[in-house]
Amino acid sequence: MKLKTKEKIYLLIFSIFLFLILFSIFCYYPLIKGFVDEAKELKKIESQLSFLDQKISQLKKAKAIEKEIKGNIQSFKSLFIQKEMPLDFINFLEATAKDCKVELELSRFSEISLKEEERESLLFEGKTKGDFVSTLCFLNKVENAPFLVEFNSVNLFKEKDQNEISSSFSLKVFVK
Repeated sequence: MKLKTKEKIYLLIFSIFLFLILFSIFCYYPLIKGFVDEAKELKKIESQLSFLDQKISQLKKAKAIEKEIKGNIQSFKSLFIQKEMPLDFINFLEATAKDCKVELELSRFSEISLKEEERESLLFEGKTKGDFVSTLCFLNKVENAPFLVEFNSVNLFKEKDQNEISSSFSLKVFVK
């Protein structure tokens, strides 16, 4: 079986074309597959970076919240007086009495025995003397003091011959 020249040319062209296709498949396929694999890996890394960016932003928000909470905790702690030496509170009472123009006499302070559900506190008892507005000014400022204070009792009474009001009070101040 002899092939004619024209058939030989066609066979040669077909063989070259087949060779080029096979060569392309075997040479370029691994290269293309590498590109596809690298693209997949790049997408995976991008998603991980996106996840890390989200975590970083959440962490920054948490740190900001932590600073705010620490500030709130500090201000909350400042509401309590020192158990061993409540000088800050006593000085506050004296300064408030002076500002409101009332005479203040602290008769005693003592530690309150604790029940399980209560916080430790000190009991202060005192008396004031001054006009009605000044006495109410003093009591109002003590009630709104920068300390955690709870009035147990307040008694107001008028002096017989004078235009002054006397008061006696008992209040509980919570300690650290």
